[in-house]
Amino acid sequence: MNRFKAIFLISILTLTLTGCRKKPLQPVDNTPVTLNYYKLYEPEENIRPSLMAFQKKFPNVTINYKTFNDFDQYMETILNEMSEGGGPDIFSVPNSWVAQNYKKLKPAPVADFKAEDFENIFVGFTFNDNVLKDKEENEYIYGVPLSTDVLGLIYNKEHFETSIPQRGKPANNWQQLQTDNRILTFKDNNGDFLRTGIQLGNPNYTSLDSDLFYLKLLQNDVSFYKNNLQVNFQGNVKSSNILTYITSFADSKSINYSTPVYKQADTPELKEIESFLRGKTSMILGYNYTYQNLFKQIQLLKRNGIDTIDSSNIRIQAIPQETISENKKAFANYFTEVVNHNTKQENYSWRLLAEMIQAPNLRNYYEKSFKPSSRRDLLAEQLNNRVFKDYISQLGYAETFKFSDKTKVDQIINDMILDSIEKTNNRPNITKAASQINQLIPQGGITPKVPNIMPKD
Repeated sequence: MNRFKAIFLISILTLTLTGCRKKPLQPVDNTPVTLNYYKLYEPEENIRPSLMAFQKKFPNVTINYKTFNDFDQYMETILNEMSEGGGPDIFSVPNSWVAQNYKKLKPAPVADFKAEDFENIFVGFTFNDNVLKDKEENEYIYGVPLSTDVLGLIYNKEHFETSIPQRGKPANNWQQLQTDNRILTFKDNNGDFLRTGIQLGNPNYTSLDSDLFYLKLLQNDVSFYKNNLQVNFQGNVKSSNILTYITSFADSKSINYSTPVYKQADTPELKEIESFLRGKTSMILGYNYTYQNLFKQIQLLKRNGIDTIDSSNIRIQAIPQETISENKKAFANYFTEVVNHNTKQENYSWRLLAEMIQAPNLRNYYEKSFKPSSRRDLLAEQLNNRVFKDYISQLGYAETFKFSDKTKVDQIINDMILDSIEKTNNRPNITKAASQINQLIPQGGITPKVPNIMPKD
């Protein structure tokens, strides 16, 4: 990189991210430049104001934006294009993807765009996902999040007002939630379920059991990893108790049983979502994207002649805790923006991201997308939202895990859960799952050391 480009990159990022009002440096010429930007599940209209703000400053830059609606197709497209030396200049990836794939990425300039800038701007749990270290403990920023997401509890307000009017909403701890589940569950004279309190514990019919397992490890202070090379949850009695709790809702012999093989679904790919929207269950686990998807699915189900609950009864709140205490834990799972190592436009790519994460642009983005903030200074505004305030409050105590490949790890955990339903001893399944996950961890460990590219004095 020549001297001008280095100064240009350093200046624009420092000026943008530290809030300095000085006019940033401009390119020396107006040579036409094209940036290709891929995102998942994101209509262009949500980020168009940010793109326009950038192009107003840099009219020589054309941005080709492409959105995808299928995760597997999205990642396959990006990886195939990158393997051929191309791919988008900027794209979005799951937070757990960054560390294991840093070689595919261009980190932000390091001279003035420092880790403490990132830490001051973004909510706490995003730091470890996006800021990686070399062997000398120098820190490099490999991604920036436009938004965040955290596991919550979605419920039918009408069911709680009718059956638990003294509270009108779900319990805030897992033990009491079992009681709520039994109160909300009804059977007919034949013993068939008319309504269940919560649907979870059988990954064939529920979507987020693996994330619930990760969450409850956090809440029970069980480290997922023993060190950088091995998992830690096997052999721990708490892990066995967590697994028993999760599967109890799918165990016909358990007093918690509320997740039967649901035979009435017309669209089985929706899993617990259709059951909830038809009023057949009162609670489901969900992220903010789950919550937003419910309103879209209501319209689709109605078009197919299926009756649904009133959308005004759909509410979301913070995930229950193990106990009522100040030591709360939540599980975060979100996308972050990264720059392709193949890009020939590193300066403009990071300049665009620096533009997009400015507070005015993100405020506009949240108004369109209704996503939880990644910036600390915008949380207060979101906490004033009546619908989301309890949910947004989790961002202060949420945590994440790094995974070698979350899709594969999720499948291993889901298989462990399935194999443990109605089993009196689930420890062999836990041991098996831990062994399979260990085989996925690469030689460099779950948190590899990145190359030292710190500029010399």
